[in-house]
Amino acid sequence: MKVKEIMFILLILFAISGCGGPPVPPDYPGRGEGDIPLGRVRGGGLVKIAIQESNGSVDTLAVNVPVEETATFYHDPLANGETIMAVQSSDPDSAPKTYTIQTGETQRFIINISFVPPGRRSEVRGLQFAPVNSNVISVGTTLRLSFIIQGSQVQGLTPTVWVDGGIGSLNGANMFTAVTPGEGVIRAELMGYTAELPITVTP
Repeated sequence: MKVKEIMFILLILFAISGCGGPPVPPDYPGRGEGDIPLGRVRGGGLVKIAIQESNGSVDTLAVNVPVEETATFYHDPLANGETIMAVQSSDPDSAPKTYTIQTGETQRFIINISFVPPGRRSEVRGLQFAPVNSNVISVGTTLRLSFIIQGSQVQGLTPTVWVDGGIGSLNGANMFTAVTPGEGVIRAELMGYTAELPITVTP
């Protein structure tokens, strides 16, 4: 983990825990400011999200998401470049996670954040994208993303998925739609294991 990511997590833990700022009430709607539906959160209870843009701007929000339900969070247009998201669920045993996203032209639904339900005794030993027909696709093409998860009691687990490079969007079922020509990477993370799928989008 990069030093700036560690410092960002520490900053956000103070910001979203009520230290150095107002506490987040349990009924906080927290959809976020702005008109861009940046991503979705599945489960996690009161999920606290902090976003640091490449220009140094930092914003925080919180979303109430019952287990097995999904909520959308919003933001103003992000500066292109490296954006860091720090995410904390309401599970006291869950450590905050950070996701580094290379933002670009397309910013609608670029991340689907998933949490492992509290008490789930799963052990993950590997994560891969299932093969796709082609890594070179044209604008408007959709890819159904699926995953190969190695481990025990992993049935039903869904990784967090995000898109680097501003090349497209994800629907709620992790179907990727190519929107903007260019090169990017679709990434996934589950219980510390990561996978990546390079994608080139042509006009």
